[in-house]
Amino acid sequence: MKFTLRDYQVEMSNAIIDGFQRLQNKPFLAQAATGAGKSLVIADVAHRLNAPVLVLQPSLELLLQNHSKMLSYGINATIYSASAGQKEIGESVVLATI
Repeated sequence: MKFTLRDYQVEMSNAIIDGFQRLQNKPFLAQAATGAGKSLVIADVAHRLNAPVLVLQPSLELLLQNHSKMLSYGINATIYSASAGQKEIGESVVLATI
């Protein structure tokens, strides 16, 4: 089930895609408040980039949440995390804990 992003999530997703294109893969930071739906935005960005993506998160709980949202977008994301008991590197999106 693909989720429908709220207006502010669409704006954030667009800004991140724009940042990747404008800055030509130079590092930048996107941040949002707790409860803003970052997992959905991450999944949307990964879906739209059409390039390999590595998503790092600080906890197993967030990794599983992000993985769930990736699957809802039809993205076959793999998990590389000792805390999850999985160490698989895929071709599209890899979710990992730090």
